[in-house]
Amino acid sequence: MHKLRELKDITQNCIVLCVDDDEAVLDFLRDALSDLFKQTLTAKNGAEGLEIFRNNKIDLVITDQIMPVMNGTDMIREIKTIEPKVPVIVMTAYAEIDILVNAINMDVTQFLMKPVKLPNLLNAIETAIQRVIVERQKFIQQEAELLRYKEKYNNLQQKLTFKKQQNIIQDDLYYNLLEINREGKRVQWLINMRYRPHDILSGDFYTVRKLGDKNVLLYIADAMGKGLNAFVTTAIVTSSMNFFIDNAVSSNNFDQGRFIDDFLSFAKKNLSQDEALCAVLVFVDFKEETLEVVNFAMPSLFIETCEGEILKIPNNSLPIMRFTEGYKIDRYELKGFKKMLICSDGVYDTSYVAYIEDDFRDSPFKGIFFNKFISRVKEPEDDATFIFLKRIEYEPLWTKTFVINSRLNEVQQLTIDIENFLTELSMDTIFIVEFINALSEVLMNAYEHGSLNITYQKKNRLVKEGMYEEHLLEIEKTINKKITTTLEAFRDSGRSFLCLRVLDEGEGFDKSIIKESVRDTELMHYRGIKIVKGIVDEIYYNDKGNEVILLKQYAEDNQSIVN
Repeated sequence: MHKLRELKDITQNCIVLCVDDDEAVLDFLRDALSDLFKQTLTAKNGAEGLEIFRNNKIDLVITDQIMPVMNGTDMIREIKTIEPKVPVIVMTAYAEIDILVNAINMDVTQFLMKPVKLPNLLNAIETAIQRVIVERQKFIQQEAELLRYKEKYNNLQQKLTFKKQQNIIQDDLYYNLLEINREGKRVQWLINMRYRPHDILSGDFYTVRKLGDKNVLLYIADAMGKGLNAFVTTAIVTSSMNFFIDNAVSSNNFDQGRFIDDFLSFAKKNLSQDEALCAVLVFVDFKEETLEVVNFAMPSLFIETCEGEILKIPNNSLPIMRFTEGYKIDRYELKGFKKMLICSDGVYDTSYVAYIEDDFRDSPFKGIFFNKFISRVKEPEDDATFIFLKRIEYEPLWTKTFVINSRLNEVQQLTIDIENFLTELSMDTIFIVEFINALSEVLMNAYEHGSLNITYQKKNRLVKEGMYEEHLLEIEKTINKKITTTLEAFRDSGRSFLCLRVLDEGEGFDKSIIKESVRDTELMHYRGIKIVKGIVDEIYYNDKGNEVILLKQYAEDNQSIVN
């Protein structure tokens, strides 16, 4: 690397210190190095040179040996105590062995004989400065590695924090359909949530709790402010609320009035003087068809009646602060309600508030409403949380039922039969492919885990051993259980849907065990449900867990009627 331009690429951001008692030598060095280095500093003796070194970030030292006040050797020794790795070039008119040995012992590896010639100077600088570059690269690599470690650590902490938040949030109706038999007629309710935090430390929390057989509490809280303070406030209050509920429900001693009083008292005690907490508590009695609302300054609830009218239930109580006194409970009849939206103020984004009522009216289910929201609000300014309560009650356009034995060949044949059936109805090809993929997953779940009662752990072991299908065929010989599959077409809010119900005669399963697996993409448990969830509009189970219901919208022009 002898070309001056190539050397400058390395030295242009470096500062060089030149020390010599001969002004002519300093002039030579200034002229030679001023265009090469970012800055060229000079000193007339070792003492001046040491002072300049202490007050500047020097990358290279070029020094004479014999100087007044302080010689080169003494100055280098002091410099090396300050910065051991700084490169030093020694210029001398005498090749004295003692001087050279002392310099080498102080890690000086470049020497120039006076009078100094420019090519020799450039060669010495090139060799010496390489060390600076290597050290800088090593430092940059270390900094980069430290940054990667910090980023990895922060990501881990954020992930753990989000998991902690998910643990605090309780949802007793996760993937669960509420069924009420009234006067011989089955009425079904679907409660779905959507939670989109703006930051990892979210001020929004929600909870859905069963207080009795057909009694449910729907809750959303939003601490005013953002970041850690808001997160801690809502986390503490929500955790305590769930604790109160757990104790009361387990002892069959839940008292709504006492619960609200305890909730308010605890929240007030844990707020700082300038803090405020907004929260909405909706108590739903599906059996008696009543709705009771306590709304501490949260957005209005939207309700669509069975006649298509949109109602807004405003907040009825002040935000919770340390000195808040009292609250109000409003009571409504649930009988004429078709669906309801409870949300945090993040859904009332300034760019969305003009659309929310119409979008709610046009959205039969949670997923459709959420897609409308994110299509209009690209970057929400706050956490967005909502609970979507929907009555599932319709007159089917047509119904088709299939009943098979719990046999692998019959499961496979049923998939083919339904695919042919949908093709005969002139359904869209892409719709059929997606629907059959979802059907295959839930049918196999009904067959494997429902009828044959095979656990995930056992299935995983048998698959690894290459014995799974052989085991299925062997165990199905001892099973005499049916699988009933029902297809129904219906219309809702001007949209056409296909409903799939798969009912097995197994013992069912606890839906809560799929909650963590669905939310954590790294877990492979129940990956079939994850696949289905991404294909259909809605998926949920009955109370027992032996019936799965899928809803998927199909093209408006597919209006075939089955006799």
